[in-house]
Amino acid sequence: MFWKIKSTPSNSARERLVAPMDSPAHGPLAAIDLWIVAQLQARGPMTLRDLVPCIANRMYQEALFNGAAAVDIGLFGAKLFHTEAASLVTRGDGKWWVIDPSRPSVAFAAVTEHGSRGPEF
Repeated sequence: MFWKIKSTPSNSARERLVAPMDSPAHGPLAAIDLWIVAQLQARGPMTLRDLVPCIANRMYQEALFNGAAAVDIGLFGAKLFHTEAASLVTRGDGKWWVIDPSRPSVAFAAVTEHGSRGPEF
């Protein structure tokens, strides 16, 4: 998980907008999904480049609060959660928010400074 990947993302992939749905079929059940919807409603549409680190930071803060500092995740910081955050955004697309379909498909959404990547979607 912490190795370098040679592939690099296109800038347009990370610039896709994520916006909350006007009337989803049902509300999000997980607390993190509720938080993402609240952030999108409060801030308006966000790019994946901005949203993924925001979610990762929230997940990191939750992990610290729940005692993860005891296992030294502080060495990695919020970047440790970028892949999972990108997966959350993908999972909720079309359910609770919409990833702008007018832009090219995302190949590598969660790219960290260390070269790791998120899931392909």
